[in-house]
Amino acid sequence: MKHRLGNIALLLGTLLVIFIIDRVLLTQYPLPRWKADPVLHYTHRSGTFTWGKQYDNKPIYINRYGFHDQDFPETKGEGELRGLIVGDSIVMGHGVTAAETFPNQLERLLPGWAPGYKTYQIINAGVQGYSTFQYLETLKRSLKFSPDFIVIGFCMNDPTEPYLVNTSYGGSGLDYHGIWQISQPWIAYLVNETGFGRFAISIRKRIHKTFTSAEKEARKEIYNVRKMAEFSRSDPVYIEAWKLILRDLSEMYDLARKEKIPIVLIIFPFTFQLGDEKLQEPQRILKEHADQHGVPYLDMTEVAEKLIADGVPLGDLFLDRDHYTVKGHSVLADLLLQHLRANGVI
Repeated sequence: MKHRLGNIALLLGTLLVIFIIDRVLLTQYPLPRWKADPVLHYTHRSGTFTWGKQYDNKPIYINRYGFHDQDFPETKGEGELRGLIVGDSIVMGHGVTAAETFPNQLERLLPGWAPGYKTYQIINAGVQGYSTFQYLETLKRSLKFSPDFIVIGFCMNDPTEPYLVNTSYGGSGLDYHGIWQISQPWIAYLVNETGFGRFAISIRKRIHKTFTSAEKEARKEIYNVRKMAEFSRSDPVYIEAWKLILRDLSEMYDLARKEKIPIVLIIFPFTFQLGDEKLQEPQRILKEHADQHGVPYLDMTEVAEKLIADGVPLGDLFLDRDHYTVKGHSVLADLLLQHLRANGVI
């Protein structure tokens, strides 16, 4: 009996030591802003508050639903107008606060232009690094919020980024999000949510950076946004990528139609495309496809070109090659409002 109790005490003591070491490791290798998801690869970690390292360390608050947005009731209130916007870091608001994003700016504009509602809620469901297959899953999960309209924000790296990151497309399964893509949920939890797991990820990142940089750079060269823009209809690699993109978009359009919810597409350019028709084939593909499905679209390529031609500096609109400044988000909100009204969405 004493021997058995001694073994139990030894086991409990060992587990306690392991737990303490794990907690200490977490102080050195903390949990990232994202967490693992078996379908999406990663989502925002709900209820977190961090500071963006770029662009003046602006605060990043993630609400209980995993969105860069204020909290709101899951059930839509009586007389409330609700919109859902899905997308990547442009929608999410890379480099700006939640209040400065175009979804929240649109929310503040609506009372003056869409009277007759008691309250207004525009849900910002954008997540940094997402592509169309993740937009689709986010849309499915967000139908519980009963949106009155849906907006898809499409970025030009959507056809290429999954091939660099997602293991289903030959990607590494690990990038700046710090979430190791693993199909088994319990293993994914141990790897991504424990101190030992975070330590292992840091080691893997170092090894990956040291020994596979050539392979990684080769994939970056193949799945290059500029090359994709120029050879979308001629290179077999990009033709196949576009098949997957258009399949996802078709499913989103069909789902919205089935639910009888108006849906709109916004096309976000990379700055190198502005003023260069031969690099705007992706925009033409998206617009042709939207027309086939009867989906209205707002092409921000044309908008940016006109503003720049009118003397607006590029830096007033864009923080970098694709993300918008606060002023750029304001332009987006104004134009989206006009677009929604012109197409009878609101």
